[in-house]
Amino acid sequence: MTEFADQLEAELQDLEVNIRSKLSIDDEPKPKSTSATSHNRRIGMSEVADIQTLLDSAKRVFQLLKIEVRDLSPDQRLEFRKRAKEHEMSIQQLYRAFENIREQLLLNGRSDSTQPSNINASKLIESAKMVQEEDLKSLYRMQKMVESTDQVGRTTLTKLKTQTDELQDINKGLGHVETGLGHADKLLRTMSRRITSLF
Repeated sequence: MTEFADQLEAELQDLEVNIRSKLSIDDEPKPKSTSATSHNRRIGMSEVADIQTLLDSAKRVFQLLKIEVRDLSPDQRLEFRKRAKEHEMSIQQLYRAFENIREQLLLNGRSDSTQPSNINASKLIESAKMVQEEDLKSLYRMQKMVESTDQVGRTTLTKLKTQTDELQDINKGLGHVETGLGHADKLLRTMSRRITSLF
């Protein structure tokens, strides 16, 4: 895969691991009876906004990765599709776990400040900053890609100009050769007439 696609996939894996740790989900499946209630003991409503932000970031990075993969060769795309399916399933599983936990919190009336609408403002600000930082990183990566593409374009244009000049020089050279051949042909005819007239 491309370097940018590799970076996106690594970022996506980091986000998945981070979300799993915040949701207290192991990679091994747990019994259904304890999963939702045991998570609720560890997660409060103030953490819900953080997890939602991370899930949204994971979804956004996954979409960017799918776009980046369009430039890969068919073999690489086939290899990526297998991994993409795993990422997609993982993100869906995390969303389901998150929704279950959030519903349990709302049903149980559990929150850090007894009402879901009173989520700590500083947590929301931190979440917004995290989203902004992720967006800035994405913009920076895109800017680097644009600069790289621009440089490749400039290099290509320079090479094309050089090749165009070379082709024009070759064309001029061919014109001179053609003129010389025409002149040589006239000389040969003149010489053959003289030789014929001598005999």
